[in-house]
Amino acid sequence: VITTDPPAGTVVTEGDKIVLTVSLGKALTKVTIGYYVGMDIDKAKEQIKDLNLKKVVYEEEYSSTVKKGEVMEQNFDNGAEVVAETTTLIITVSKGPEK
Repeated sequence: VITTDPPAGTVVTEGDKIVLTVSLGKALTKVTIGYYVGMDIDKAKEQIKDLNLKKVVYEEEYSSTVKKGEVMEQNFDNGAEVVAETTTLIITVSKGPEK
């Protein structure tokens, strides 16, 4: 309860109307996911940091077609609108070719 009408401490009688205003909680922040595939991981991390996402997971996989340190996959499409406080963004980064 964030407010009452009449205000707290007011004497009321049986049958009087009392209005309670209840909080819906913290406002959630929507952010737009960019396109990071093909980007150097350091540059991608810079841009992702600005989104203030609750969780970002960086995974690494070998690739014979994507150079080492380059983003090769992401779990959200470019332009996807997500809630920053509840979204987990997964970025897959190339480890280069397996030796």
